[in-house]
Amino acid sequence: MGTKTRRSSVIATRTFRLGPKGARVKVSLGNPEPDPRSENDDWRCPYRISGLGTSRVRYAYGIDAFQSLQLALVGIRAHLEPRRRQLKWDGGTLESAFPRVVPAGFGQGLTGRIEKFIDRETAELRRELEHRYKTRRRET
Repeated sequence: MGTKTRRSSVIATRTFRLGPKGARVKVSLGNPEPDPRSENDDWRCPYRISGLGTSRVRYAYGIDAFQSLQLALVGIRAHLEPRRRQLKWDGGTLESAFPRVVPAGFGQGLTGRIEKFIDRETAELRRELEHRYKTRRRET
């Protein structure tokens, strides 16, 4: 990944297959770096998605390296989302490749409700799976 200020090293890549012909879509994530334009010591994290048209380096910005990295992953998912049904990855679905993040920008109340909903649904699924497992063990 090249930038006007310096070359950022790629720290991770992931390749998808697109559609029936299996064209390659490659996602590259760069190393978080200080944002050279920031007056507040902010950070940026570069990423590139090639194989879906325009292949250019994009940046996610944050107040520190962690936030810029997290937001880069959110940005990658947002760019891939419109093609989600066409993208194939050996590790599973887009959710497993780039999980959706619970939105935090609308306040802790909404975030808390979404997290509780996820926890309830996960616990219910766990109970169902345990019940199926115990039922099968009794049958054998």
